[in-house]
Amino acid sequence: MRRQPCGKGLPQQEAVEARQGEDEQGQQEAAGAKTTALQLIRPCGPIASDPPAKKARVIELSNHIGTMGEEGRWIKRAELPEGEARVVTDSSIMDAMMDELIAKRSPEQGRRLEPEAPTMIAKICTVGGELWIGPVPTKDRLQRIMETKPSIQICCFKKSPTEVMVDDADPESYGMLLPDTEYFKLEMSNHQVRKQDLRKLRTTLLTSMRQGDNTYAHCMTGLCRAAIGGSLLAALLMDEEISCSISRVVDLRNVQMDKAWTNMGGPWMDLILNEECAVHPESNFFLVGTDRPSQTVVHAGIAGAAVDGVRRPADDYPLCKWKRGGKAIAPKEHQHMARCGQPEQAKCFSETFCKACWPKLSASGRVKVQKVFSR
Repeated sequence: MRRQPCGKGLPQQEAVEARQGEDEQGQQEAAGAKTTALQLIRPCGPIASDPPAKKARVIELSNHIGTMGEEGRWIKRAELPEGEARVVTDSSIMDAMMDELIAKRSPEQGRRLEPEAPTMIAKICTVGGELWIGPVPTKDRLQRIMETKPSIQICCFKKSPTEVMVDDADPESYGMLLPDTEYFKLEMSNHQVRKQDLRKLRTTLLTSMRQGDNTYAHCMTGLCRAAIGGSLLAALLMDEEISCSISRVVDLRNVQMDKAWTNMGGPWMDLILNEECAVHPESNFFLVGTDRPSQTVVHAGIAGAAVDGVRRPADDYPLCKWKRGGKAIAPKEHQHMARCGQPEQAKCFSETFCKACWPKLSASGRVKVQKVFSR
């Protein structure tokens, strides 16, 4: 009878099974280490709250502008008085500013009557494109908040800012709607409406901020609801994981993020960030009819490029694309069109602005058009 191999005195099959068991144990230990590492990524919340890996989100970018720079991150925008503005679809601009912004972080947490000043938590344009969070605007705080140059105001609680008081003993402490801005609600503490609130504002937010508009998001003090709501908006703007945006906000502002995550965070944030979202092209001029102006409307114009790459006036088309869902030939009443740089000039040709173009403008563009055409 043949002798069994020496060693541990086990049959060959049992030795193989033992080695497999050791390998499985090593894999489990490695998986446990990986789980621990993943837990450290999220600054708050149990490991069970970590959602599955984020899938790529498809976003419709402006189709009339090309990409430039490394890996196509930079998108060329229209000329502004300050020079050529560029927009990114990631966090590269903000990442380069983090050390400087962290150094300016307030040493103390704000309170209801003495809140921390507004904090910038995201930036996607070299000129503008900034997301700020802070306390509810009031008469005394208005000047400081307007220094952020907002075009969009986002309130992270249920009531309108004008219905709340910071100090019940002071009638002058009522909240305010910021002048010359568009107002949106993002009720973070209500799980039944917060997702729908975000869906209503995200196209305007992305379209506007990629064109250089700034946004101010607030709750009462800027500690909980605005902190986690701002993190969600920052993740949307810079196409990053919500855990990264949360860590960024914690680094930049004194907030109660543990409390905010426990009450308002969770996998729903990653799921809604994975949804597709339309982004409208930038328009920086107006198309007006010159044949019979009284029977035409004013359109927001987009500069089209011919096949040879040379731009011609005949290639211009409106933001509404003639309401046909694509770049189609202009109807007869719109065959003779001219460019106008300002809405005041365009109004000389027609008193009516295209209802299909208006919702596709940036927030600042809508405010400007509404001021001119509502006179």
